[in-house]
Amino acid sequence: MKKKLLFVIFLLAGKFIIAQYSKGVQLFENGYYQQSIPYFKKELKGKNQDKVIEKLAQAYYKTRNFNEAEQYYQQATQKKQC
Repeated sequence: MKKKLLFVIFLLAGKFIIAQYSKGVQLFENGYYQQSIPYFKKELKGKNQDKVIEKLAQAYYKTRNFNEAEQYYQQATQKKQC
């Protein structure tokens, strides 16, 4: 019984994380760059870190927060070089 409950919890948590990224992308694509940032930050712990880091860099760049953008662009570059 406990195993089934844990499975359901992990399944729901995974869907929640995917929903966070999707919501961030939707906001980003509609020009709401500042509002997309918290959704991407929540997703940093997920599996798609490379995509999230790039989106965060772009969102920070679009909001003219160049220091944060630079940090995430550097992270994205380092991950690609590895």
